[in-house]
Amino acid sequence: MKLNPVVLMIVIASAVFIGLNINSERLGIAFERNEEKASVLSPEYLVDYLSKNGFHILPVSKKEKYDIYRGEKSLHDSNIVVQVEIHYERVSEKALVVKADIDASRYKNYGNQKEVENLVNQVASTYFVQLARIPYDGLEPEAAGKWVYSNLLISYSDDLKEKTGTKIGEAVISMSGNRLHRTLEISL
Repeated sequence: MKLNPVVLMIVIASAVFIGLNINSERLGIAFERNEEKASVLSPEYLVDYLSKNGFHILPVSKKEKYDIYRGEKSLHDSNIVVQVEIHYERVSEKALVVKADIDASRYKNYGNQKEVENLVNQVASTYFVQLARIPYDGLEPEAAGKWVYSNLLISYSDDLKEKTGTKIGEAVISMSGNRLHRTLEISL
C-alpha cells in the first residue's frame, strides 16, 4: 500500500496539533498574542511580551557592539525549556535578531521518541508561530506566522540539513533542528 505524501502530512500535522494525548494546558504552553503594533522592535517591547507570557527574564549579556536580552521558560511537568534571545545593536538602536530555541534534550533516553517529537512540534507550533506574528513595522505578521506554521514539520531532521528559510517583508525567517531541539531565527 502506497501512502500519498500530502495525506500523510495532513494526518501528521493533525496529530501533532491535537496533541497525541498530551495535555498542552498541563504543560503550560499557552502563548498570548499581542495585537499592539510596534514601530521598532525594541528589547523592552519583546522583554515585556515574554514576561507577560510567563518567561523568566535573564540578565542582559553585553557584547562589544550589541546586547543580548534573554527570556527562558521551563514548561510545567516536563523537561522542555524554551529560550528566546533578542540581539540589540546599540549604535543603530535596532533589534538585529530574534532567536528562539526549544530544548527537549533531557528526553534523549525516553522510551517513546515519537511522542517526544510530537510534543516538541506542539511546543514549536505554539511559540514559534506567535513569535513570528509579533506585529511591528517591516514584518508581515500574518504571512510570517503562516509560513512558520506551514514549515514546522519539514524544518528539522536528524540528518544534516540546511535551514528552512524565507524572506517576508524586511525579515529573513529560518528554522532548523532535530526531533529534540528546534531553532527559529528572525533576522531583521
